[in-house]
Amino acid sequence: MTPLTERRTCLKTVFIVLKSLKYSKINLFRIESNIFHMLGSYGEGMLACIAISIAVALIVYGLGLTPFDPWNIPAWLFGLPGAYTIVYALTKSRESAYHLIWGAIMLAITIVSMTYNVLNPMVIVGSLILVIVIIGLLGYRRERKS
Repeated sequence: MTPLTERRTCLKTVFIVLKSLKYSKINLFRIESNIFHMLGSYGEGMLACIAISIAVALIVYGLGLTPFDPWNIPAWLFGLPGAYTIVYALTKSRESAYHLIWGAIMLAITIVSMTYNVLNPMVIVGSLILVIVIIGLLGYRRERKS
């Protein structure tokens, strides 16, 4: 088998698995929400997110679906953990402002890493500063009310 044929076979297998999941009686939303509830602490969920991110990056680069660019490594490392941190802040955290700020920072790193050649990173950094200020003001206002 040539490398191209191997990639096509592997992609066909991935599509067959995804198609079977689509038509199976497994409720994927329920599985996703159960995974979130199974993870007891923030650290456990973060570790799972980092492992998933690394695994997906290795699969994508290993199959040759996208060319390797070292500047995209932070996007793989901070994207899913940043999203997890924001979801955690909105659902389970007692210190939501803290987790929201760190989630925003991680997502900003992800966006800069993904779009560095298209969008000026200063735009993202400026937007991040505005988001942090808004989160801080909302947190201050909420504490002042109570």
